[in-house]
Amino acid sequence: QADWPAIVSPIRVPIRSFSTSATEMRLRETNPDEWEKRYLHGIEPEWSFAPKGDRKGKLSPLLRGTLIHGVLERIELASELQDILDEAIGGIDAPELETVLASGSAYRAQLEAEIARVVQGADWKWYVEGENYRELSFVHLAGIREWRQGAFDLYRPPRTGPPETRSRDEAAWVIDFKTHEIDQTQVENVAPEYEIQAHVYREAASQLGPPEVRVALHFTHPNVFVEV
Repeated sequence: QADWPAIVSPIRVPIRSFSTSATEMRLRETNPDEWEKRYLHGIEPEWSFAPKGDRKGKLSPLLRGTLIHGVLERIELASELQDILDEAIGGIDAPELETVLASGSAYRAQLEAEIARVVQGADWKWYVEGENYRELSFVHLAGIREWRQGAFDLYRPPRTGPPETRSRDEAAWVIDFKTHEIDQTQVENVAPEYEIQAHVYREAASQLGPPEVRVALHFTHPNVFVEV
């Protein structure tokens, strides 16, 4: 019996890595079929390169998130926003950015306004006053051959704050920025989807030695902070 041609032979399941991320763990829990396609067979999700719906004149969710995270990683003052946004755009290899985010375009103005609301808000001031670390990469050994890897969007070590904020200042905080285009009424339903991610972050950050680690999501579009 002749062997099957290579093009129709069964696909071998690759040997699984001992390391994983919170994103992978969440997808495996919520959508096993999608997890298998993406992490076992390397099939990129359709939305990452061909977003559904009419997105003419807008960025894909993936590009939008990459861009906003790139700005929030570097910005210190709201007055720096335009320059840092230009730098972030230049650092991403995506030709559509130049058109969609051209100077003076309506979409760019909306994006700038969204980021400005975040960095001018009281929550942001609390995040970055004093010691803080952005895009802090970590590798955490959670068990035998169980490595967790990822990055905290923002890590805020414990501090001694004024009486009105002391209860939360005494904890370390991991802040994860979410760039979903949702409104405030939807946050309550979306936030619980990230409990797995929050658990991974708490376990990893606890290895830094703080007495308590708390995790919060900051949804940039409605500019809402919610602890998970």
